[in-house]
Amino acid sequence: MKGTIKPTAGILFILSVLIPGMFLGYFALRAVDREEVYIEKQFEDTLLADVMYAISVINNELKKINRELEDEFRSAIRENLPGDKPSREKFVLLTEKNMLIDIPFLVTEDFTLLWPDNKDEEFFHQHNGFLTNKVSIPVYQNIAIAYKEIIVNKQQIKNNLLWSNASDVEKNREPDSLSNETDILNEEYMNQNARIQFEQDEEVRDMVYEQAIEEGNELIPRSIVQVQKKDKKQITPESVFISRQLSFSEITQGQNSGLIPRIMENDLVLYFWTKIDSGYIAGCIIREEAYKDRLLTCIQYVYTRVRILTILDEDGIPLILPEENHSRNWRIPIVSREISEILPRWEVAAYLTDPDIITSRARSIALVMWVLIFLFIISIITGGILILKSFYSEIILAQQKTTFVSNVSHELKTPLTSIRLFAEMLKEERLPDRDKQKKYLTLMVSETERLSRLINNVLDFSKIGRNKKQYHKEKTDIIHLCHTLMEDQRLRLEQQGFVIEFSASKDKVMVNADSGSLKQALLNLIANAEKYSALQKVITLELITTDGYIQINIKDRGIGIPVKYAKKIFREFFRVDDSLTSRVRGSGLGLAIARKIITAHHGTIRYFPREGGGSIFQVTLPVLQTGGKNE
Repeated sequence: MKGTIKPTAGILFILSVLIPGMFLGYFALRAVDREEVYIEKQFEDTLLADVMYAISVINNELKKINRELEDEFRSAIRENLPGDKPSREKFVLLTEKNMLIDIPFLVTEDFTLLWPDNKDEEFFHQHNGFLTNKVSIPVYQNIAIAYKEIIVNKQQIKNNLLWSNASDVEKNREPDSLSNETDILNEEYMNQNARIQFEQDEEVRDMVYEQAIEEGNELIPRSIVQVQKKDKKQITPESVFISRQLSFSEITQGQNSGLIPRIMENDLVLYFWTKIDSGYIAGCIIREEAYKDRLLTCIQYVYTRVRILTILDEDGIPLILPEENHSRNWRIPIVSREISEILPRWEVAAYLTDPDIITSRARSIALVMWVLIFLFIISIITGGILILKSFYSEIILAQQKTTFVSNVSHELKTPLTSIRLFAEMLKEERLPDRDKQKKYLTLMVSETERLSRLINNVLDFSKIGRNKKQYHKEKTDIIHLCHTLMEDQRLRLEQQGFVIEFSASKDKVMVNADSGSLKQALLNLIANAEKYSALQKVITLELITTDGYIQINIKDRGIGIPVKYAKKIFREFFRVDDSLTSRVRGSGLGLAIARKIITAHHGTIRYFPREGGGSIFQVTLPVLQTGGKNE
């Protein structure tokens, strides 16, 4: 039998282990070649988050500057009587009070410049034409917002959304039922949705650019370049802002105040203006050094061990330069984004502190991959040999078991036959000799002892297959156990995009537990959160001490569990019958095993739906008490 099985087992081993192993090795080698691209993408994603956060802070600062100047100007004219012309002296005093204000100006309702007058030749030459409505300047707008109706309609068609029904509902509503706040929120939502679709859909982006060019709008030239990964060719990326010529009256129409950017001789000039009750428009030229200093405060950490984050002006020159020992082409960032319509051609850009870090890290990972692949192949070969040996050992063991059963049957039959034969002879009194009777009785006792010994051997053999769970409980710091557990899982989960959070109300809490089994239960709950997390990948482990107990809350932002299944999820082999869970593989034993372990520790485990989406699994364990007080 052994000789006939060996060739078949060898063939099965080659088909099931070696060939798949060779394919895995091949795909692993291909992954090594793409490692540099993957690492670069990871850096880009991380740096993009820093860039977008900085942009949001800068835009908030611009809004703050606008409100601040508006308050300053309105306070300067508060003492004027209605219809009076504001006094220039009060506004000149503002230049000393607020470093943002450089040169104040006043324009009438018919756009006549009252001051500064033509005696200020430089101001009059540069700004009189625009402020008196004689000269139009480029006004900038985000292209996605300018063409948001086209973008939204395009997306509706692609996704078969019934936005038109929603629009009809809005049209049928009474005008009085629509508040300004609701209109603003709807507008913000539409703008944000348009930006996202424009960023993600290349087809929509091309269509919008084509439409903008056909309508005579101009794209703002950007101050940075990108290097194509295929041929290393430098290209200038397209701007997300377009410009069209508008006069001062058109810009201020329907608005109360604002900031107006104007590029003059390749320098950015910022106007502030506000309408006052007397019908005038007051404003100023914002001092360049002042607003640059204000915006630089938005970048808290310009230089770190990994990256450089800075603001590029309209000429592509950083507003602040970190100290470096080597030159750098600031026009080629790793990641950059345009800031705002108010700062045309300005960008927040991120660079790697060490430009060669991607290549060096890719080489290091490639080396590790090569070593792992080599070890993987050796492991497959070694494991295959061990599996074959184990396979043959199992065959031999099976044969031995068969032989054992046969031998035991024979051994049981032999003493029983002897005992029966001697018993029948004694019963029929065919042995009148007392010595022979005693001899046969002695043989019967011996055979009985032999039979008992064989039965005991069989029973002892049957106990070998039992796997009864035993807990070795001892005094355990549950805070330290949970913290160590989360730290052990942190690197693996973070590489998958998870955010890991840990908090504890105390530094040390002692419980009586089998640390290995308790870790197994908590790992099952963490694995459950990991498997069923979709877009929001956040896992939180929270420890809260109560009177005599400690609560361990494992929280996630996954798909959640329907209320009707909440009491069934701890059953063995039970899985929620849902289209979302059907795509996730699982045995259905994790939660059942966790409950058995927690119950064996005199604790409880419960499930709660999490507000805002997700799940909460709450484990409650008794705390060891010392001197009548909880630890």
